Amino acid sequence: DTTRWALQMHVADMLMALEESTEALETYQELLRELSIADQREKELGMQGVLWHNIANIHVEQGEYDLALEEFRRALEMKQKAGGEHNPEVAKTLNSLGALHAGIFDEKLQALDCFQKALLIARIHADGDPQTDPDVLSALQNIATMERELQGER
Repeated sequence: DTTRWALQMHVADMLMALEESTEALETYQELLRELSIADQREKELGMQGVLWHNIANIHVEQGEYDLALEEFRRALEMKQKAGGEHNPEVAKTLNSLGALHAGIFDEKLQALDCFQKALLIARIHADGDPQTDPDVLSALQNIATMERELQGER
């Protein structure tokens, strides 16, 4: 089952690359239904988290922001259960949540919190020098942007 699920995920990812988001969404949702029926083992929870994240990205693209926010939160919960609080997959969802809070909902403090948590994870998993790691640098840039915008509001 794991190999088949991985192949289906790859097909859905390819559909996204081809800008066929409706078909990708259907494939992700079907996979999610299958995984929800499967055991709640760590690996399946992690895959469910990735699926919820991908589905949320499609809903952002379609302008369904409230739904995407709910799905990103669900993805975060699944990823944390599967791989722990400091899993790099958790950081990806935190960054997406931060972007949504900042850009769509104008909730800069919540965005800042997400970006700070993502920075911690990036530093834990930095390859080599954290000062040059792209994930660390990206998180620092997001944090700096939020801090500037928050100072501009005062």
